[in-house]
Amino acid sequence: MLKELLGKEDVKNYDGSWVEYGSLVGAPIELEVH
Repeated sequence: MLKELLGKEDVKNYDGSWVEYGSLVGAPIELEVH
């Protein structure tokens, strides 16, 4: 799914990446898809 969202083929993700990023104070998070 990440490949389709970003339109890239060489994309990697790992378990916990959102937890780490989302716990950063002040990290930009987009709530609406335009």
